[in-house]
Amino acid sequence: MAKFKSDWKSTKFDAQIQKDLEFAEKSGSGGTPAFFINGVALKGARPIESFKEIIDKLLETKGAAPAPVAVETQPKQG
Repeated sequence: MAKFKSDWKSTKFDAQIQKDLEFAEKSGSGGTPAFFINGVALKGARPIESFKEIIDKLLETKGAAPAPVAVETQPKQG
């Protein structure tokens, strides 16, 4: 418990946390989980197929990602 309390009060990682928060704001990430694959945002809990689709498209274009693009939060039903 002492280590937890010490870590909780520490400011050691404040700069990195602030940087991460600013990135989340700029990218439109309002929560977790959120993933970024070479500039492509994948928001929310997603099936593995969503990751595969993005990665396959990036591989086809040799990693040239468009400007950051958000993928819908909820998977399509059907």
